[in-house]
Amino acid sequence: MSRNNNHPTDVGIVPNKEGTGAKELGYKIDKTHYIIVLNDEGNSKVDSIHKLLLDPNKVVNDNDYNYLSLLAIDEIYSNHIGETSSHQELKTAFGTTDKKEIVKQIIIHG
Repeated sequence: MSRNNNHPTDVGIVPNKEGTGAKELGYKIDKTHYIIVLNDEGNSKVDSIHKLLLDPNKVVNDNDYNYLSLLAIDEIYSNHIGETSSHQELKTAFGTTDKKEIVKQIIIHG
């Protein structure tokens, strides 16, 4: 199944409403905001990852990087109230149901 043809839009990093100090990273596809909650390492590494990916002189081979290690909560939410998407919704939006690949896409594009 091919990936959704609509171009995703960054919804940015926002403070966690629960006051835990964690941050949410969101990625909007169509009308759905896919959200992951980052741990402290994730908070500090996301900006570094984005800068590295923007540098045309860097070649990034991140196939072995464990993006799941950046999560405070091992879940992908479909909104800010904690609802999750079905496997079919994830497959349609991201072209896969593999959590590691989806988290990678959210981090890289979010």
